Amino acid sequence: MEYKILFDKVRTIVRHHNELKRLKGENFNIFDVLNLQTNEVRTHSAFLAELLNPKGSHLMGTVFLKAFLETIRHDNNFTTKDENLKFDTSTAIVNVEVHIGTITTETGGRIDILLEDRRKNTITIENKIDACDQDNQILRYYNYNHPKNTVYYLNKYGDEPSIESKKHLKSETDFHIISYRHHIISWLEKCHTLAADQPILRESIKQYQILIKKLTNTLENKQKMELHQLIVNNLEEAELIARNYDSVLAQIRDTFRNALLKALKQYQERANELKDYEIKINKTVNATYSGIWIPQKENSNKMFGICSFSGQGHLEGTLFVGLYSKDPIITKELSPINSNKDWRHYQNLTYDYNGSENKIINCSDKAFLKYVNHPENLKKVVSELTKQIITFIEAHAGDLGKNKDSPSPGI
Repeated sequence: MEYKILFDKVRTIVRHHNELKRLKGENFNIFDVLNLQTNEVRTHSAFLAELLNPKGSHLMGTVFLKAFLETIRHDNNFTTKDENLKFDTSTAIVNVEVHIGTITTETGGRIDILLEDRRKNTITIENKIDACDQDNQILRYYNYNHPKNTVYYLNKYGDEPSIESKKHLKSETDFHIISYRHHIISWLEKCHTLAADQPILRESIKQYQILIKKLTNTLENKQKMELHQLIVNNLEEAELIARNYDSVLAQIRDTFRNALLKALKQYQERANELKDYEIKINKTVNATYSGIWIPQKENSNKMFGICSFSGQGHLEGTLFVGLYSKDPIITKELSPINSNKDWRHYQNLTYDYNGSENKIINCSDKAFLKYVNHPENLKKVVSELTKQIITFIEAHAGDLGKNKDSPSPGI
């Protein structure tokens, strides 16, 4: 009974929050309309860099950059008294996707946002929304322009980078962690105030701020205080819910993937379209690129795949069926996935939901997970996806061709 009361109270807070958003017109968001919510390069790095750039189109000079450095307490991150190592905002140059050399175990890569002043002091921002860490990534950026470089690891909630990325480096000593939920939202509030007399700029910042609050599940102050007090009054219950939250979502995703796997194998048993292929699961369901692989039996370098059941990975986490080949393929005029050119072509997978037809599936979408948690809905979605996947395979099987002599892929 205590849990039901707790959930009812939380539901009331969420409904009140959603109603306020509706009344203030915040349900319309240009980033949502253009499906750019989680695109790290085209949305987040681009928007942040434009505000940080003293020569940006906002024509506000260094005020946003200074507010940012103040928000992340940049000056406090120095232990040296050498004035030449202090970042000079008046001469700052800001670029995105900066290539710093061929990747090795300790150097190279592509920096998401790089700030540089006239003394060649640099600020490196590694921007993570949903993408996973790369091996040695923080280490490589730490070694760039050392000791005149300060590295910031920006992610949704202020999580530590993986051991594989940071290696022996220590946060708040060798690099610094900043979050969208705390630092970026706070900075955007300052920017919104600073742009008070610039209506288009001000509202553009507001739109982006709303997007960040949505991505980080951030409530308005009044609702946040109510939720805070509710959790304090029910600490044991809230702790139990928090401990089981991720495992519940993983279980729903796993059930969904296994149901689709079973349906595809059943189709293979009674039809000819998949007789030359294997069907198997790839990675655990919460791994970034979790999927179902359908490789050729004669050449596993060439396959079809359904990815990703984690709600992360390529295409901002959208679930898709794709044509994957490490080897050359017959048809060249296909649309590859930019983040991995071996995905030669793809199609988003969709379902009908609440009167909306062909709604794109993302396994991080809570509405979708609640929907497929019902057995009848799961059966309906799996049936429709099986048709979409088989149709895609039929249309593109000829693009792969056959090659018995190719080695197996390392994926």
